[in-house]
This record gives sequence, C-alpha cells and structure tokens, in this order.
Amino acid sequence: MFSINTNLGAMAALKSLQSTNAQLTETQNEVSTGQKISSSADNPAVYAITQSMDANISGLSAVQDGLSFGAQVVSTASTSASSISSALQTLTQTITQGQQQGLSSAQMNQSISAVLSQVDTFANSATFNGVNLLAGSTGNGVTSTSLNVLSDTQGDSFTVGGNGSQALNATSAGLGLSGLSVSQTALQVSLGTLSSLVTATNGATASTLTLTTGNFDSTTAGGNSTETAQNPGQQWIFVLNDGTDSTSVTAALGAGSTDFTINHTAVGTPLTGTTSGTVAANTYTPSVTNLGGGSAVYSYATAQDAQGNATQRVNVVSVNTGATPSNATVVNDLLSALNAVGFNASQDANNNLSIAGNNLDTTGGATVLANVTAGTGGSLTGTQLTGAQAAIATVDGAITKLGTMSSDLGTATNQITGMQSFTSSLSSALTAGVGALTDADLATESAKLTSLQTKQQLAIQALSIANQQPQTLLSLFK
Repeated sequence: MFSINTNLGAMAALKSLQSTNAQLTETQNEVSTGQKISSSADNPAVYAITQSMDANISGLSAVQDGLSFGAQVVSTASTSASSISSALQTLTQTITQGQQQGLSSAQMNQSISAVLSQVDTFANSATFNGVNLLAGSTGNGVTSTSLNVLSDTQGDSFTVGGNGSQALNATSAGLGLSGLSVSQTALQVSLGTLSSLVTATNGATASTLTLTTGNFDSTTAGGNSTETAQNPGQQWIFVLNDGTDSTSVTAALGAGSTDFTINHTAVGTPLTGTTSGTVAANTYTPSVTNLGGGSAVYSYATAQDAQGNATQRVNVVSVNTGATPSNATVVNDLLSALNAVGFNASQDANNNLSIAGNNLDTTGGATVLANVTAGTGGSLTGTQLTGAQAAIATVDGAITKLGTMSSDLGTATNQITGMQSFTSSLSSALTAGVGALTDADLATESAKLTSLQTKQQLAIQALSIANQQPQTLLSLFK
C-alpha cells in the first residue's frame, strides 16, 4: 500500500539511525574520556566500587605526604645526632689530652665548654617546621618534641620521639654532660662490707639507691633558677623488687617520709600516695618507660616552666631482680638499670660501685644506698672520685645515651621508608584495579567508531531514500 501518512521505510530507517547515533555517542564518549564507565549510569555497581577505590587512592596520597614530612623530620634529627656524635669523640680526645703535664687545665676546660656549646647548637638546630626530636623540651621555636607519623588511611599512626620525661634530649644537659671538665668527678659506693641487698617481696621494704643531679633542689617549692626544661633537676630512686604480681614496692621521696607504692609488673599503673613538705599533696600519674627485662621508670614532674615543661623531676626506677636472687645478680641488675637510664656505672675488682654521668651530684656524705642488710635498715654513703677516668666515664655514658637515641631514629627511618614503599605499591595496585574496571580499550573503540560512523551514513542515506517515496505518488494524479 502506498500512503503519505504511514511511511514504513522511513520509520525503519529512522529507528536504525537513532540506535546507531546512540551507540556512536557512547563510543565517542569512551574515546574522549578513555573510560568505559565514567558515571553511575554506565554501571551503577562498578561505579560505586571505583568511587570507593578512588577515595582510598586519595587517602594514600595524603599518607605519602605525611610520611614524606616525617622522613624529613627524622632525617634532620639524624644529621644532628651524627654531628653530636662527632663532637663527643672530640670530647674524649680533649679530656685525655688534659691529663698531660704542662697543659693548662683551664684551657682544656675552655675547649670542653666550646664543644658542649656545639652539642647544644646541633641539638637545638634540629628543628623542622617546629618539630625537634632532640631538644628535650619545647620553646625557642620548638613546638613539639615528638612526631605522630600517619601510617594508613584509617588514621593510625606511630610516634617518633616523646614528650616530657620521654622526650629525646641530645643537649649537653640531656646527655649528662653539664659541668664536664678534665677533673670531672664520679660517685663511688663501696660494697665491700655489704652482706645483702633487700629485694622487696609482697610489701617488704626494699633496698633503694638514691641519686640526684647537681642542680636538684627538693627544699624550694618550684625548684631553683638553675633548673630548666633542658637541664631539669632530677632525683633518681632505684628500687629493688622481685617482679611478681603481688609485689608492692615503696620508695621514700626525701622531703618528708612519704612512700609511693608501685605495682611493678603493671607497667603504666600510676604511682599512688601523697607527698609532704614542700611538694603539694597529690596523686601522680607518671609517664612510664619500659627498660626491658621487667624493669621500668616511673617519672613525674614536681616543678614546671611557663610552657608546661618539667624543670624538676622525680624518677622511680623499678629494678626487677627476680625471686630470691644472689647478691651478685642483684648488683648486676642494678648496674643494668643505671646504664639504661643514661648513667655510666661499673663495678671493679674491689667490689666498688662507680657511677658517673647525668650531671650527677657526687659530693657524697648523704645516704646513697639504703636498707642494705635484711631487717636492719643499714645504709652506705658515696664518696667522690676525680680524674680522667671519671670524666671519660661521663662522656662514655653520653655516647651510650646518644647511641640509643640514634638507634631510635634509625628504627623510625626504616619504618617510614618501609611504609613509603608499601603505600606506593598499594596506591599503584589500586590505580591499576580502577583502570581494569573503568578504562576503555581504545583499539576496540576505534574500530567500533569507524563501523558506527559508516552505519550512520548508511542510515541517513536509507532515510533519505524512504523520504523520497511519497513524491512518487504525485505521478499517479497527473
């Protein structure tokens, strides 16, 4: 049937053209974007997955930025630590030279002071965007002595350095070198007449070794003018105990007869008790440093500066000797704890305990080691040693302390480097995954585009022919 109202050929040609145009538009979009899925309309399920993966990739980029910042902070601190290490080697040489006859001790001490000034400069200059991992305290451009490094897209992080008593302090004071000279002193405690050291078990009073820095002042509220954040006045109380769950260790704090009770095995458990005398009554929650082997340091501030940094500090060192130890074992455990917190301690063939470093007050005369014979409450005093051996022992203690800091920085460097490598690999894997889901095969799309363009031309030509058909009807009416 011939009709001008219904042109079946034109309708078929138009439908074919519309279908081809739709496919051509889709193919052109894939070619122009390079993606087969660029919106939720293309494939809702896959699009939702890729959006989540893209978010993870963006998060990993932020993690990479954080790791890069952390790497620079740690690198700055490591460089300064290396310079400080070289300065300490120079100190050992200078002190040894200072013992030679004919050399001026005053000049040698001037050289020592110059090196200590260099050490302080190196430590205080290790600041990167307000973060200094070696300064030991905030202030003077330092806003933080620790750094939280972002490690994943969940917001987890790890900390480099520390705050308060746990801050790394590579200044001369922090390394125990304050007052260092060619005639540096050390403290000696004679253990020759010692019958036994008392290890606290189930609440028994323990033997305690008490040391103070040269600027410690427990008699003046708030400390004294020589106590600073970088060179705080410190008291060290080493308490022997057997390390069992039921052990209750008590330590007197000097100003008054206040006892602090420590649950040795629960590292992090607060010290509890109240103080008397010049220190206000309080219950302290100290920072805790685990020394390994069951020993730990419970440290808290008794005076602070305007920035909240501790200027006077009490450190109770809980020394785990184990149950029923021998006297020799207890001394070895005590030596390990002393060296672990920065002192340089040793025992000679005459059973003398020598202690140096940490700006130790070596004037002696006061009780140093208390309750040394079971049940008698006996005590031993310390005597002062002088000479090159004491001075070099002090520097050796500083080198050991700096070595621990450098080890911490090296561990942090390795951790950051490992996380950077992992994060980069994970980001690449996610990017490849998104590409596999969304990227178009341009070789295929190119061939498809050519085909559709040809079909489009044919459909247009067919529609043109179909539209000419009604014109032939006019010849019927002539």
